[in-house]
Amino acid sequence: MNTSIGGDSATRGCSNRPQGGTLNPMFTARLQLLPVAVALTASLVLGAPDSRAKKPLADKIADAIVRLTTCKNIRANVCVIAAATLTNAGDKGLQKLRRTLGSMTKHGQILSMSVFENVTTSKSTRALIKIATHHKLPMFVRAMSIRSLGEREGRGVVQALLRTARDEHAVMRAAAIRALGNRAHGNDKKIIASLIKAASDDDPTVRLEAIMGLGLSRHRKGGPVLTSCLRDADARVKLASASGLRHVKHGESVFPLIKTLLTDDKTLKSKVADALTFQTGKNLGEDYALWKGWYDNR
Repeated sequence: MNTSIGGDSATRGCSNRPQGGTLNPMFTARLQLLPVAVALTASLVLGAPDSRAKKPLADKIADAIVRLTTCKNIRANVCVIAAATLTNAGDKGLQKLRRTLGSMTKHGQILSMSVFENVTTSKSTRALIKIATHHKLPMFVRAMSIRSLGEREGRGVVQALLRTARDEHAVMRAAAIRALGNRAHGNDKKIIASLIKAASDDDPTVRLEAIMGLGLSRHRKGGPVLTSCLRDADARVKLASASGLRHVKHGESVFPLIKTLLTDDKTLKSKVADALTFQTGKNLGEDYALWKGWYDNR
């Protein structure tokens, strides 16, 4: 992982090398679908009946964890009811559930993460932090915990996200950087610094998340990085950089933006034209010659 941010605004951040270190497409697709699975499961969980109401709560929690440990079908009634039992139990079953995660089936792990997502207490948040930083757990479990933490406040949340942004696995770095980017509007110095470093990551998805976060932040320190990334090897990063420069003022971005108008990418060209209008107050459309003439004679 390349985290260098040295140099001037023309070279800081991003990569001009051919794409490398991209995520496994199947894993990426699966990760993208996980929030949908969790949301669908959560709706089932919260409405599921509990037919064992006469049992002591401690016994019901123990039984539910055993059922999730061996769960083979995420939609099986026995599994959904087990998750519902743990959700309704709130904090009481979280510690044991977290400690059992590693020995569960994948279906049980997904349902367990829906429990942590729906129990929004400080104890649940602390459990999610431990899950996110537990390197022996499956990456999809850790990534789901990062997604949940991205929507939480509380002591240690930002620190856990910052730590995961340096993870050895690109999918974890990308998840953490996305969560940090969604918080960047607060202009936390550590978050902005983490996003700037991530813009130099070897993995294009991590760079993309960092650039989108810097655009959302509207922080002046993002300007040089967004400008540099107009030349990134990944088309998505270029587009995100141009989009970001519609919101982040950086005087030195004007000429690189004008040069980018030479692209054949119509979507990118449109974003660049908007960025130029934001940066200069001029509206010369997407015409390279007009912008170049204005720049030379300004």
